Amino acid sequence: MINLLYRIRFWFYKLFNLFRQKIKRIGGDIIFVDNFLLNLDQWRIGEDWGVIHPEYSYQYSSWSSINLDIGQLELSVDFNPKIVTHGGVPFSSTYSFGKLSSMEKFNKGIFEIRCKLSNNGWDAVWLSGGGYEIDIVEIFKNRRLSSSVHWDTKTNRKRKTKQYRIPGGWHVYTLIWDNELTFKFDGLTIRKEKININADMSLKINTGIEQDTNPEWVFNNNQPFLIDYIRVYATD
Repeated sequence: MINLLYRIRFWFYKLFNLFRQKIKRIGGDIIFVDNFLLNLDQWRIGEDWGVIHPEYSYQYSSWSSINLDIGQLELSVDFNPKIVTHGGVPFSSTYSFGKLSSMEKFNKGIFEIRCKLSNNGWDAVWLSGGGYEIDIVEIFKNRRLSSSVHWDTKTNRKRKTKQYRIPGGWHVYTLIWDNELTFKFDGLTIRKEKININADMSLKINTGIEQDTNPEWVFNNNQPFLIDYIRVYATD
């Protein structure tokens, strides 16, 4: 009975937010939204090039580490040894992790994500494409949050990063991407970068195990990375 009442309350909350988003907008028209109610049709597993990265071959993206539960997305890390092939090369991988990439590409917009980061995982919400990467939020094993901008030049790959101490729990992370980048935490501006990026980029959400991390620490009382909703608005 308690579980049933919890589910009814949660669905009421989700429906209320579906109505509220129609009247409370932080930008122009909504161009992308996922409340994670029924399916994941707007996403692909891993990246468009595959589910395992040779530099991080100890883990691979898998549907087994992705779950929809009463209107929220759960991404986890699991002990799930498997031989995974990438580019014709087999890798002996130990862990599966939840990672999704949007089918849709974006070039500017206002990105709003309400989520609860895991206790010990390597969680991230980010954009990449055209030689650029924008980390809206990323958390490392030192449990410091990071927002970063990466881009390629003719000689090397550049990066600008800032880290923060932010309390746990549910929060809303926002990126305003127009002629510059503005990062917000629960509506408060925490960072601005005067860099004008013009590139088509896909949105990615994932957890995982950071390199050189003791897996026992990751699995000790770890909760999944929880995402309530993702919304993308036009900037005008």
